[in-house]
Amino acid sequence: MYQHILKGLNPYRDAFPSHLNELVQQVATGFNIPLEKLDHSVDSLYLIDYFLLDNVSAIDETFVKQHVLKLIAYLGEVYIANRGGKWIMILFEDNETWEPQIQSENGRIHSSFVAHVYATLMEDDYPSIRSCYFFSDGTSFV
Repeated sequence: MYQHILKGLNPYRDAFPSHLNELVQQVATGFNIPLEKLDHSVDSLYLIDYFLLDNVSAIDETFVKQHVLKLIAYLGEVYIANRGGKWIMILFEDNETWEPQIQSENGRIHSSFVAHVYATLMEDDYPSIRSCYFFSDGTSFV
């Protein structure tokens, strides 16, 4: 069994959806973005991307561990606001790690967007949260 990328990073466990407002506030504070600019529009994801590009040299494993959950929260909220759906929580096979996923209105579960957020932060020369909105499960989110 491999270790889940969110292991130890989701203190809210299956109550994650109850903490979304708090997590969005943390995005605003942590990324120096006025809260009112995080309006759940797809374009608001550019504001996060601009911050990431301006601070790309500071993005390391510590940065990712500190910010990945709040970025997942905001990205998911943007998806739900624009495409519909709801949060569901999946317990990983370690019986400890709860992974937030989005279930669209047609029942499709977007199970890989968490991995896309983690991967863009850890692996991309120019990380983009907005790109994670448009790419999940090999198909477009829009």
